Amino acid sequence: MSCFRCPRCGRRYAQSEGGPLTERWPGPLGLVLYGVLFAERPQDRAASVAANLGHLDPAAIVSEIRLELGRPSQPIRAILPGMRASEADLREFLALVADELDRIAQRPGGG
Repeated sequence: MSCFRCPRCGRRYAQSEGGPLTERWPGPLGLVLYGVLFAERPQDRAASVAANLGHLDPAAIVSEIRLELGRPSQPIRAILPGMRASEADLREFLALVADELDRIAQRPGGG
């Protein structure tokens, strides 16, 4: 396993031998995806995963999700070994989590 840091944006990446470059654990995307590691339809769990991330910095998580969705830099499925959902489903799930975290932050006392 090799680890890298982007000199422009500071994002941390890892790469196993012969594998793609992906976010290094424990990054924001990996923490979000961990909640649906074995889910085949992660979109159904977006609200509960977002609610469980409340102790972290939701603005930083949302920012990282939006950055990845707007300018894809890695295969999401490869961030955590064993992901069962498709790449498209995981990207949709991340968008739903970001939207839910934004809603939570806008509630009184939510962030």
